[in-house]
Amino acid sequence: MGSHPSKLRCLILPAQSGKTRKAEDLIRLFKEHEKRLDEASIDIWVSANNKLLVHQTTSRLKKDLGTAEVDSDAEEEGESNAVIKEDIFSWTSGTKASNIPADTLAWDCVDNVVGMIIVCAHKRRLDYIERLVKRLQKHKFPKKINIWIDEADYSCRLWMKFKDLAASPLVNEITLVSATFGEVFKHFPSLKVIPYKETSLKIYRRLIHCKLIEEGTGREAADKYVEAVLKKYPALSTPGMRAFIPGNINTISHEDISELLIKKGFAVLVLNGEHKEIRFPKGKEPVDLRPYLTVTDPKAPPAEFNKTLAELYVKHELAKFPLAITGFLCVERGITFQSAPAEGHDGFLFDYAIVCSIKEKAEAYQAMARVFGNIGGFNKDKCCTIYSDSKTFEKVRDQEETAVHIAHMAWERKERGESTEVTVMDLKNASHYEAEKDWIVRVEEFETLEDAHEFIASFPKVSRSRTPTIVDGFYHSSMKNKLQKFSCEEILTELKGWTKFRGYAETGDSEKLAFTRLFVGYRDVEDPSTAVFIVRATEKVRKRRLVRKVEKKRKLIRK
Repeated sequence: MGSHPSKLRCLILPAQSGKTRKAEDLIRLFKEHEKRLDEASIDIWVSANNKLLVHQTTSRLKKDLGTAEVDSDAEEEGESNAVIKEDIFSWTSGTKASNIPADTLAWDCVDNVVGMIIVCAHKRRLDYIERLVKRLQKHKFPKKINIWIDEADYSCRLWMKFKDLAASPLVNEITLVSATFGEVFKHFPSLKVIPYKETSLKIYRRLIHCKLIEEGTGREAADKYVEAVLKKYPALSTPGMRAFIPGNINTISHEDISELLIKKGFAVLVLNGEHKEIRFPKGKEPVDLRPYLTVTDPKAPPAEFNKTLAELYVKHELAKFPLAITGFLCVERGITFQSAPAEGHDGFLFDYAIVCSIKEKAEAYQAMARVFGNIGGFNKDKCCTIYSDSKTFEKVRDQEETAVHIAHMAWERKERGESTEVTVMDLKNASHYEAEKDWIVRVEEFETLEDAHEFIASFPKVSRSRTPTIVDGFYHSSMKNKLQKFSCEEILTELKGWTKFRGYAETGDSEKLAFTRLFVGYRDVEDPSTAVFIVRATEKVRKRRLVRKVEKKRKLIRK
């Protein structure tokens, strides 16, 4: 699919903010638009490599987009909200009903029996999808095919290999869905981003709404880090407290954390590739969670786990213990733990999280985001406390700011009539959006040093940089951690990759209204007479204009 970026677009929204719901809204809009044009399409949804998630997604999409659980009276009157009248089909292994051959499924699509297909992100299953599309192409299938890839950055190396699938004339659009896109942009210079003026609901709670406590250096073993935090804050081990403690990627760390917590009187919910159970102190038998996480009947998959967890919390009287959830890959993505109160339970919210050092930015954000979500409507302003090291917090802030702002930046561009394609540099700028949104960058070139200084002096309250030093008749500028002679092209190319405040001793938090940096490049690096004086200026335009207006008004008053 990577060879056809024109068919790709990105749905980038914050973790746990309701990306699936946004995708459903887009599908609904497409279907309504097609209906007006007398056109048709089918959708293929690639979920995480998890059979349970595939069937739960299928169940949800049937309810939200299909004909499942439609009010009978509304259906009789022709008022059904279903936009997919055909079957929404889980194409998975495990049962004869769900694991049918590509040829059979192709005929079901041709005969309008199936209108949407849900599969997991597994090589064999994507092979089947490619085979299915080829069969449909052979049958001269009249409908377009739209593909949706959930957690696209996580399966990037997998779907990138299926070039023939994207090349098919039947495939209309491929939407990549995730909160983290760093891995995807390693393979593309730019991609279209779906624009949104608002990227989350008012009830969405994220890192800025949590209480953050920095602990440790980031070099401790996971269990030792957890032990140190619990020792320093004994109230965290009080019965009734609910904690998220993901550990590391290896299951050994989960066992070490579980053993530590059980000794301290915790009930521990372990979710990893080897164990899915709730363990108790004092020799009480574990609760096997596999029945709640295993699909035995594709037509009746287990309920979403956050609802099950709230019920289990009451059923097994977990409030008698401090409760902790640990694991990594099984708890990092795709699963939601927190839920609103409902009949029979009071919902489930985390009181705190202990997140040990996580190397990768995306993994750190996805893991910590399990305590985020659209919970503002029922959390009664409860604040989750997160314990982690400074570097992990910084990684999460970076990824969260990007996820929160990049689609809004695309919306701003659309409003200006510009393309919504973004680059890696745009992702970096999005991570500094709040700090930099009122600032613009200008890069100007001058023939003389005097002209450059005059331009710098035109800014009020300006922070200036020193003039580059002269060595052997050439100006040497500081760039790329080097002090040396540069060509004009080298300097201008490097500056394109800078965020707005990079390279300044001060930041936008100061009272300055402009920051400048002077570089000297050469058209010919062997000829000192070809020097070009390059000024990079970051200017707070709105405030500057306001100040000038006030000053002008004062002069008039004095007259």
